[in-house]
Amino acid sequence: MRSLPGPPLRGLLSGTQIVEDESANDFNTLFNFRKKLSWKQPKLCRFATGPVMNLLVSHPDSVKTIINENYPKSPFYSNFFKWIGDGLLTSKGDKWFRHRKLLTPAFHYQILDGFFAVYSECVDVMLDLWAIQSADHVVLQEWIPYLTLDIILQCICSVKTDCQIQREQLQYVQDVAALTRIVLTRVRYPEKYYFNYIFNRTQLGREFDLTCKRAKQFTYDVILERKRLMGQSHNYRESNYRDFLDILLHASNPTLTDEEIRDEVDTFVFEGHDTTATALTWTLYLLAKHTNYQDMCRQEVFKFCDGIKALDKSSISNLKFLSMCIKESLRMYPPVTSIIRKSPESAELGGHALPAGYMVIIGINHMHNNPNVWDNPSEFNPYRFSEDNIDKIVPFSYIPFSAGSRNCIGQIMALHELNYVIARILTRFNLALPRDFPEEMEYEPNILLKPKHPMKILLSPI
Repeated sequence: MRSLPGPPLRGLLSGTQIVEDESANDFNTLFNFRKKLSWKQPKLCRFATGPVMNLLVSHPDSVKTIINENYPKSPFYSNFFKWIGDGLLTSKGDKWFRHRKLLTPAFHYQILDGFFAVYSECVDVMLDLWAIQSADHVVLQEWIPYLTLDIILQCICSVKTDCQIQREQLQYVQDVAALTRIVLTRVRYPEKYYFNYIFNRTQLGREFDLTCKRAKQFTYDVILERKRLMGQSHNYRESNYRDFLDILLHASNPTLTDEEIRDEVDTFVFEGHDTTATALTWTLYLLAKHTNYQDMCRQEVFKFCDGIKALDKSSISNLKFLSMCIKESLRMYPPVTSIIRKSPESAELGGHALPAGYMVIIGINHMHNNPNVWDNPSEFNPYRFSEDNIDKIVPFSYIPFSAGSRNCIGQIMALHELNYVIARILTRFNLALPRDFPEEMEYEPNILLKPKHPMKILLSPI
C-alpha cells in the first residue's frame, strides 16, 4: 500500500496526516482534505483512517473500470448499515440478483405513472401547512424529510399516515438521522468504533442498537398492518396494481422469509425518503440562491402545466429547464457522496496493481466537483445539462444514482418526485435566502451530504 500514491502515513493508529494543526480535524476539514487529495491523484490514491487503509478514486476512467469490471460490494455496508439488514443495497451474489429481478417490476413506468396522485396529495398537505403558519420562512430539514417519508410509504407500501402533520410524534426520521450520523462517527474514529467487537461494547454502540431496533419496528409495523388487511379481504387496496410490498409478500420460487421482506422494506423506506429529501433540500436552496433560474423554472411550469394539480409524467417531461436545474444540483451536492467496493484479486487501477481485499471508495462528490473533470465546478450552471451540452459530459463523470448493474433501481421515481414537488412549490411561493445566510456551505457529519446548519428559506406567496 505504501507504494501507491498518497499522503505520508504517520502510524498504525494515527492514520494520514490531515493538517498541521490536528485540532482542526473536524468533519468539514476531513471532507475538504480528501476532496483535494483526490483531485491531486484522481485515478487512485490511498489514505489511512487510523488502522484502516482505503483507496480513493474520483476520475471517470477509474470509475469506468470499477463499474465495468464489477468490483464486489464492500462488507462495509453489511457491517455498518445494520438497520436495513441484507436488502438490495447491501446484499450481493445470487441473492442480490434474485431480489433485483423480483423488485424491478415494482418500478415499471405504468406503476410510476400512478404515483403522481400520491405526490399531489402529499405536497398539498405540506404547502397548506406552509401557507397557514405564522412565520414567513421554513427550515427545510423540519419539513422535507416528512414529505418524502409520506410519499414513499404511500407509493411502495400503500400506507397513509399523518407523518407531516404529527412530525413531533414520529420518531423514525430522527432515528434514521441518528443512525447515519453514528455510522460516520465509526468511520471517523476507527480506533474507537470501527470494529464491531469494540463498538458493540461502547455507549455509542448501545445507542445504535436501541435506535436500530426502534427504526426496524416502525417498518415491521407497516408490514404487519398490510398482512392484517390481506387477511381480511382480497380487495384490501384501492389501486389496481401490485405495489412494492405486494410483490414481496406474494413472492414465490423461492418464498421470501419474513426477515428478507423486512430488510427490503427497511432499505427502500430509508433510501426512498432520506436521499430524496436531501436532494430536494439542496435544489430548493440553489433555486432560492439563484432567483433568476428560479423565475425561469416557474415560468416554464406555468407555460406547460395548465392544471397544476394535474401534473403527470407527460407534463413533467416538458419541464426541461427545471430538470436541468435538478441535475446540476445533483452534480454539486449529490446526496450519496460515495460508493464503496472491494478490490478484487489481480486488479489494476490507475496504472497500479491493487492489493486485494481493500475498500475502494468512488468519491462521487469529489468527482462531480473536480476542476480537472468539470469547468468551473463550484458554479451553479444548469446549462451543462442542456440538449446542446449533455453529450459533452464525459461518461462516468456524473453518477448521482451510481451506474452499471447496481445503479439505483428507483432513480426514475426519484426524478419524477423531485420535478413534481419543486414544480408545485414554485407555483405557490417565491423562495429566497436570508441576508445573513452563510456564503460557504458546511456539511453535517453524516453518511449523506447534508447541510450542517438549518436551511432557512424565506417564503412569499405567489
